[in-house]
Amino acid sequence: MKQKLNNIIDYIKWRGDLEFSFFPFNDVDNLIFSIIAYIDFADLIPTVESNQKVSAKEVFEKIIKENHKQTNRIKYLLPLPFEFIEELAKSQRFNQTQFFNYTDIVDSEKNLQFSALHIQYQPNQVYIAFRGTDRTITGWREDFYMSFETVKAQLESVQYLNKTINKKTHYRIGGHSKGGNLSVFSSIFCEDRLKSQILQIYNNDGPGLSKEIITSSQYNLVGEKISMIVPEHGIIGLLFNYDAPLKIVKSSQIGLLQHDAFSWIVEKDRFYQLAQLSPESQQINQILDTWLENVETEEKKIFIDHLFDSLEASGATELTGIADKGIIGLQSIFNSIIQTDKVSKKVLKDFVRIANQQTSIEKINSLLVDKIRKKL
Repeated sequence: MKQKLNNIIDYIKWRGDLEFSFFPFNDVDNLIFSIIAYIDFADLIPTVESNQKVSAKEVFEKIIKENHKQTNRIKYLLPLPFEFIEELAKSQRFNQTQFFNYTDIVDSEKNLQFSALHIQYQPNQVYIAFRGTDRTITGWREDFYMSFETVKAQLESVQYLNKTINKKTHYRIGGHSKGGNLSVFSSIFCEDRLKSQILQIYNNDGPGLSKEIITSSQYNLVGEKISMIVPEHGIIGLLFNYDAPLKIVKSSQIGLLQHDAFSWIVEKDRFYQLAQLSPESQQINQILDTWLENVETEEKKIFIDHLFDSLEASGATELTGIADKGIIGLQSIFNSIIQTDKVSKKVLKDFVRIANQQTSIEKINSLLVDKIRKKL
């Protein structure tokens, strides 16, 4: 009989009977709080201006009641099990927490997708959770811009900390995917007087930062507090990685699907950790790092703009609209870019050339990459 692999939902069921005062905060709690940030809490949690709090139990029960098992409030890129919300509502550990300082902004004209909230889990101890990339094309365009410039969500995250941190409280700050990047960026660049209030910073499989940032004096004030957690086949969490120590987690999924936090394997109150990344992860990240280093900033911007303009021209506002058309729809978008823009064609040719140099083409010949190579 195949052994059941536990995840964060199983942890909630197992440890949900003990409040944080009896069983200390750990890495798994961090991931749960970061995933909570993917829920749309509009009209349920007080905003930054209100200076009020609401119990997590009340919020979760309202969500369950308003649209049982078919909630439109979930902004997670992949299907988020409704059981997650149901178990949080029943769990004394998590339903006794309080939510406040909620904000949620999506502005396609500004290429901005940003959301965050405060979760008070003990007196004078708060987890600030930044939402990762949701399904919106706006959010993913912003993510791609991170490879060459500071994006608006990063600036918003700094302002958010400056506005909401107070000197009477200690904070853990974290997020999943882009939310992990925002947790690190905001902690580095928030006002120096606030940094002593930060206990720990969690980047759960989110992109890293440039060498210029991690060698800055601001980074030195918080660098030792940063915890980088990635799955064994990590890709997204190793983009722009700066050789920071990693906690590598075993996943029940394969490839890019390991980015799904619900695939991370939990053993009681900790993750099932591994000694090293998979060979495939190391190879793919070497290809991506070399490619990003060799593409000029202006070329990156032109390529990204052409890519996402084409996605939006298809009529979709979320990636689910693109996914519905399958590989053929995505291929047609790349074909259009290649045929109409010389810079984008050069960027893609550089990717294929570097991939060929780094590894045998058979190992990277996914259907899409192979189709692009042939068109070039």
